[in-house]
Amino acid sequence: MWRTAAITAICAALGISASACATSNQEWHRDCTVLSKDTLYDTSGSNGHTSTTRKNRLSTSCGAFSVDDAWEVGSFNSWDLWARLEQGKVYDLKTGGYRNGFMGMLPVVLEIKGPK
Repeated sequence: MWRTAAITAICAALGISASACATSNQEWHRDCTVLSKDTLYDTSGSNGHTSTTRKNRLSTSCGAFSVDDAWEVGSFNSWDLWARLEQGKVYDLKTGGYRNGFMGMLPVVLEIKGPK
């Protein structure tokens, strides 16, 4: 009984996370003005053994995006993309993945053109 429940839960989690994979829903967003760039930090752990993760979030006139590496599509240049983006400037953004509020996921910026 518990085995079936565990397998079902694992399959559901994999299905939800795969739906946000950067290989799916790739599209270009044209003429996006950068409204803000934010870095979110999350520290977890206890007893002196903690780890900190960083997420770069980009708010634009075209929506909210994550600027992170996307290993599934061979995109490992997120720091370069993040450094090129400037608040108030206009870019074309290629993104992949879906917004999944339940999992806290946003489409990932894969490529930028600009500023214009």
